[in-house]
Amino acid sequence: LLTLSLSITVFCGFAQVITGSALLDETNSFHDPKAHWATLAAKITFAEDERNGKMIKQEIAFKNGGNYFKGYRSDGEHEVVQFLEGESCTLTLDGLSDFSDEEKRKHRLTPERAKKMRDYYVYLYGLPMKLKDKGTQVDEKVTQVEFMGKEYLKLKVTYDASVGKDTWYFYIDPITYQMSAYQFFHDESKNDGEYITLEGLVEINGIKIPKLRTWYTNKEDKLLGIDDIAMIEKLK
Repeated sequence: LLTLSLSITVFCGFAQVITGSALLDETNSFHDPKAHWATLAAKITFAEDERNGKMIKQEIAFKNGGNYFKGYRSDGEHEVVQFLEGESCTLTLDGLSDFSDEEKRKHRLTPERAKKMRDYYVYLYGLPMKLKDKGTQVDEKVTQVEFMGKEYLKLKVTYDASVGKDTWYFYIDPITYQMSAYQFFHDESKNDGEYITLEGLVEINGIKIPKLRTWYTNKEDKLLGIDDIAMIEKLK
């Protein structure tokens, strides 16, 4: 009981003195101790996932520091490839770049969609390092909370209007500084948005990236999906 009491006292006291910027530095040091994320070039293969009765296969490849992204997705019936390099964008459906307007709509085959997917994956898999990007507003007040049955330090992040409108919260282990979950709201007063729990780690070039992401709605606590990294490797 004495040990538990001391642990709680230290935990609560620590949350009161550490700033948001300092906590971000600590969790970045855990996940990217040698600051290699900015120049990472990697390929991620996701574990196959069944959705709506179809087995989904998915891969992404990206090069930080350059406008390069390749996304591959197959549902057993169709294969979609999105490729961005420099100012060019190449989109193919089942190996063909000539497709109908209906196919374009159904498979969302547009440069805008490709860029959105690039930004989505690079942001999520670059967390927490991406919180150092320009336009990110880190709240200096850190709170201690219980989330999913565990104690965490909670970091609040908002963005300049030109970057994004959502409010994000990051749940950081108070001992190791590992990022264990995050949560976002479009309108926090409505309890909309989602929360994502993180399990396991994969390592590449000294960077520790969460292996398993499980997505839920904030309001209904409904399971939305799981992203599981089957393999991550350096991109040649």
